[in-house]
Parts: sequence; C-alpha cells; structure tokens
Amino acid sequence: MSSAGGRMFRRVLVGFDGSPGAERAVRAGLEIGAEVVAVSVIPKRQVETEEDERAAFQSEAQPLKAQAELFRGEAEELGVAYRFEAIAGWHPAETLAELVEERGFDLLVVGRHGRQRATHPGMGRETRQLVEQTSFPLLVVGNSS
Repeated sequence: MSSAGGRMFRRVLVGFDGSPGAERAVRAGLEIGAEVVAVSVIPKRQVETEEDERAAFQSEAQPLKAQAELFRGEAEELGVAYRFEAIAGWHPAETLAELVEERGFDLLVVGRHGRQRATHPGMGRETRQLVEQTSFPLLVVGNSS
C-alpha cells in the first residue's frame, strides 16, 4: 500500500517530552521522510490567574522547544519539513490521539518510555495507553542497543 507520491506516510506527529526516548522518536520520524511535527503536551495547572497559567506553560515549554529545535539541522539534511509545537493538555496520550485525528496525521511516533521511566518499567504509562486505545498507525520506538 502506498499513498500519493509513493509514500505511505505524508504527515507524522511525534510526541516529545524531552526524554531520550522522545529524541529517538523524533529521529525515527525524520527517517520516514514525511513532514514531522514534534509536539510537547504541557500539563495544565490549577492556578489562580491566566497570567500564572501562561507563565507556567512558558516555563515548561521553552526548554522543550530549545531541545526539539536541535533536530532542525537533521531535518534539513534529510529534506524533511519539521516544526515543534507545545500544547496544553490534561492527559498527554489523549491530547496526542486527538491531534492525530483532528489534524489528519498519518502516523504517531512515540518513545517506549517518557520522563517517568523509573516508575514504569517495560513501557511508559502514556505509551501503554496509546497502544491499548488507539486505532490509527502508531510507531513505538524502543531503546537503542
């Protein structure tokens, strides 16, 4: 099966939380050769004002954006369109799944483990939720050997 232009995947969403697994997921997405959008789901916070909410969001989003932007050179070398987005959400797995559906991505790529690896051996909680509950194409990138 191939799509227009001979590529199975034209638009790839990558879940990016800054972990080593997320970095491997970005690289895997870039190697597919499709447009890649790396997305960090920033947890919503219970705060008193909108200003506090914006400040908390920016505080978490900025370092992730800087880290994700390190892949821009690899994308350019591969001739792949690449961008990063930070989005506020209550549940990362649900937010990523909604983005795949709403924006028409062909594939979601995630790391096997996120930032909570130490507390979730085997497969991370968010990744496990995606594996168990989604019906769209999902690539889970494991550890490098």
